[in-house]
Amino acid sequence: MTPVQEFVEAAVETAADGVVISSSNGHAKLFCEGIRDVFTEAGIGDIPLFIGGNLAVGKQADWDAVEREYLALGFTQVFPPNADLETAMERLASGLPERGH
Repeated sequence: MTPVQEFVEAAVETAADGVVISSSNGHAKLFCEGIRDVFTEAGIGDIPLFIGGNLAVGKQADWDAVEREYLALGFTQVFPPNADLETAMERLASGLPERGH
């Protein structure tokens, strides 16, 4: 239930490589409509956006449909409830840009 603008401000302030959002109440879609547009307006529209957790209210039989909805909102990767932490971390790392040294 964190306003999208707070994620944008934190990403700008910390020069984040990506943003990870977790949902526990199943209502993330309501708060994430237009999320990519808000990041674009802030000048960081190409930042990877990741989301996971309880992304739909009630039992959601069609995970593929839920994933497509969030990808259409502009998320880079979508993680299902109870995603394996090690696998999720590998996917997050692969979705982030390489840092120059």
